[in-house]
Amino acid sequence: MTTLIDMAMDGYSATVFCYGQTGSGKTHTLTGPPGLIQSNNFESEDHGLMFRSFVFLFGRLEKADPELNYVIRASYLEIYNEQVKDLLNPNPNQRSLAVRWNKKGFYVENLFTIECKEIDDLLAVLEEGTCISALSEPQKRKDGKKKHIPFRDSKLTKLLADSLGGNGITLMVACISPAKSNLSESLCTLRYAARAKKIKTTPIVIMDPRERLIISLKRDVALLRRENGYLKDQLGLDPDEPVKIDEEYKGPPEELINVKGEPKERPRKSRKKTLDDMDKEAMAKLLTEFMTENDALRSENMELYALRDALMRDQEIVCRENERLIQKLEYMHE
Repeated sequence: MTTLIDMAMDGYSATVFCYGQTGSGKTHTLTGPPGLIQSNNFESEDHGLMFRSFVFLFGRLEKADPELNYVIRASYLEIYNEQVKDLLNPNPNQRSLAVRWNKKGFYVENLFTIECKEIDDLLAVLEEGTCISALSEPQKRKDGKKKHIPFRDSKLTKLLADSLGGNGITLMVACISPAKSNLSESLCTLRYAARAKKIKTTPIVIMDPRERLIISLKRDVALLRRENGYLKDQLGLDPDEPVKIDEEYKGPPEELINVKGEPKERPRKSRKKTLDDMDKEAMAKLLTEFMTENDALRSENMELYALRDALMRDQEIVCRENERLIQKLEYMHE
């Protein structure tokens, strides 16, 4: 759990879920004994994974780099018989919340989210959601038999798409019963856990496209600065002194042009010797050539960014069209 929380703080998508038959201890594993959260007993060793994770998370935040800004938002939902219920904003007359898709993945539409600045805020969310879920237990037992929904098409599978086989990191806790009468169910759970261990994911840092662009541009600037510093060092120039560039420069020096009038390829190994043989004027022109090449690369990058923005706009249009089709399909099913 501590590894998952550390990775989540680094920007990875982290998920923990319990799997097992009814009565095998899934809820107990996550939340601990009933009423323990409401008792405000922080020292108890019987707390579940959720409470322990909250304490560890805020402990990490206290020691985090002060220059980094972390925002914690919490939501609490329940999926029963493919009906999605918001446990932080319960409404008996409300229909099941819809599971939608956009370019970031599947999400629950109109799900209530709370920003938690202190651990007490997060514990209040857990306490309220747990209480609302407990109040609905009699109705669940009254409903009786559950509907069998294909695992591939279930809403839970959609919401956990990245966690179960995408770009996130996942911890699955297999819960089994010690009762002999549940032997067959326990064996099924263990077999599923054995198969789940073989699933390989490729965790990647979740990053806003704008933030990714800024980081990419900063990396390009750093590379250009290192290249210019290297050139100044080869030319014996002060690295902190700006170089005056001839605005009427029309091409490379004559000694670097072949018989066809095309620039010669400058081998990396012989460049140092060539620079040593040049006079100051030729070296200044060579430096100008490199600067011109850098400007051309920047212009090319700007064109690529413009193309990428156009593709992103097209993707948003397609996403909106998909949303309309999904809503129409759900309306037809209802």
